Amino acid sequence: MEGCTNILYRMNKLSTERRAQILGMMVEGNSIRAIVRMTGASKNTIVKLLEDAGEAFSAYQDRVFHDLPCKRIQLDEMSYRRILVTA
Repeated sequence: MEGCTNILYRMNKLSTERRAQILGMMVEGNSIRAIVRMTGASKNTIVKLLEDAGEAFSAYQDRVFHDLPCKRIQLDEMSYRRILVTA
């Protein structure tokens, strides 16, 4: 039974190329529904990938972007709102 479980696990995993394709579509501004139509991946898969990518990007930024000698910072509206909420 262990082999069967392992096969099912591998079948449901997106390849690195496929994940990069989907994330690229998100960066280009495509909606989740549009990505579902274009790739055939399920909505839940795309949302989970987005969550995982967000956590990875956040961990990277926390690790790399600290003690910066910035004198001025330019933010978009969403970043500004996030700072207000977390402050």
